[in-house]
Amino acid sequence: MILGIWNGIWEIRGYFAAIIVIGLGLKYKKSKIITRLMCFYSWALIGLNTYTADFASYEEMYVCSFEPRYSGHEPAYMALCKLCLSIGMSYRIFRMVVAAVIVFLTYKGLSYYTKRINYALALYLIFPFVGSASGLRNSFSVAIMLVVSRYLFDKRKKAAIKYILGVLVAMSFHYSSVFYFVFLIVRHNRAKNLTLIAEVLTGIIGFLVVSGTGFMYQIVSIFTTRTKILSWFHYSLYISKLYYVVFILFFGLLFLLYRAKCISFHREAIGIKTEGTIKSTDISIVSKIITVSLIAFAGAISYGVVFLRLITTMIPIGYAVCSNVFITYAKERCDIQKECTYFRVLIPIICFCVALFVYGYWIGGDFFGIYKNNLLFQ
Repeated sequence: MILGIWNGIWEIRGYFAAIIVIGLGLKYKKSKIITRLMCFYSWALIGLNTYTADFASYEEMYVCSFEPRYSGHEPAYMALCKLCLSIGMSYRIFRMVVAAVIVFLTYKGLSYYTKRINYALALYLIFPFVGSASGLRNSFSVAIMLVVSRYLFDKRKKAAIKYILGVLVAMSFHYSSVFYFVFLIVRHNRAKNLTLIAEVLTGIIGFLVVSGTGFMYQIVSIFTTRTKILSWFHYSLYISKLYYVVFILFFGLLFLLYRAKCISFHREAIGIKTEGTIKSTDISIVSKIITVSLIAFAGAISYGVVFLRLITTMIPIGYAVCSNVFITYAKERCDIQKECTYFRVLIPIICFCVALFVYGYWIGGDFFGIYKNNLLFQ
């Protein structure tokens, strides 16, 4: 009996490790030691992973990267595969290298928004970072976008050029990154959040109407004959329960960002100096970026759920903003201090509930296995 209990505990040790690392990040928000631990753990989830749904496909892509059938894939990612393969790297070592770059870019991207990065990383580890262990190309492009997103808050003329170049680099790792050009709209859109939400929802409905005609498929087929990309634009109206959950997450996060903006504005008004680089006006831009992300719902409903990953890309930035704002200062009113404490506790719970639904119900639990399918626990 004791042996059976021990074997059961040993089997789920990967989940215990996740709970410990995430818990430490939520508690010790600025500890550099914890930051290193979290970065190492994040690297291990990708680099030392032993199984995901796409593991074998990516291994074959790497080993066969010089074959003509992969000539139409993303040029930067395939060039990296060819370079590493030509110098004798095994696929395992290649994953470790890619994981190191992804984690480094993620850290650099989030550190721009907050000094309490451990809290943001902990939320990201809950949802949706574990998906990074599966699709390496998309994970690379997301990490790049977290870095170049800072130029959306820069009012200088060259900032827009830097952002465009960054998106082009992200596209060279995953073509779907072309979607992130829509975030430039935020730089020039002065509409309030409610107006922008109405515009986005109207746009989604209009897109669905146009998609029903097959027009988008015909346009995309002019530029590519790749079956996988064309399959994204094969119209098939599909409504998943996941959409409702993602909507709840997004509007919940938008509400939190709204409160973060109000609290940040209040602190600026009474002269409280904060450590973050994001001001109250910048938080509005973050809200708008996340709102514009909802456009990807049109693709998810009409072409495939794969478009949902475009929606979650900017969520870590929202986490970073919340981690920097929802702290307490002695000079503040008691009601604001209580609100900040309440939100700090509430956000991880919301993230866990969303992760439980997405990874445990909608996808079927496969992604939860990423926490334990690792060389660290074998």
